[in-house]
Amino acid sequence: MNRKLYGTVFYENEVSDYGKKNGKVDYDTLSKAFDKVLNNDIMRATRNIGSWEQVHGFIDNSKEIEELEEMVEALESEMAELKEEIEELEEMELEVDEEKVAEYEKKKEEIEELEDKIRELEETEENIEIFKYYIISDDGVEILKEWTNEILFYNQRLDMYVWGITRFGMDWKMMLTEIELACDEDIFE
Repeated sequence: MNRKLYGTVFYENEVSDYGKKNGKVDYDTLSKAFDKVLNNDIMRATRNIGSWEQVHGFIDNSKEIEELEEMVEALESEMAELKEEIEELEEMELEVDEEKVAEYEKKKEEIEELEDKIRELEETEENIEIFKYYIISDDGVEILKEWTNEILFYNQRLDMYVWGITRFGMDWKMMLTEIELACDEDIFE
């Protein structure tokens, strides 16, 4: 029986110390699980031979966007309460508390900043930058599809898959995937 993930081993490769410390498989260990060949020119060199279609993966900022949207809603609710208080004071022709007005304006600015962050995250999802391309084996395709959300391209005419790498400049032993180590259980094929 062939084990995929057990303890701190992923496809017969020991996870890095950093991965063990954080309870996740690192990219170096993931990449050792299958055959790959770095070829940063593959897309350009084969542009006239069939077409490359993205068949798997995306950058998902939806969780962070959702959290920011919830923060915006909470601030808007607080602003509505402050506005109501200010309007009541104005209706009774009483002096408006300048601190409440300043607080209202501050919350308005915070909302604008959060909305800018949301727009940036949405644009990041649309504008994926790929730094490296690896031609990968069929085993690699299956592993990446099963365990990750990594970007994969396929060219039907060449019958070839390419893994698009969106990370840059850091040792893969120090970069974690979302694959959690199964120290308490074994996962078998």
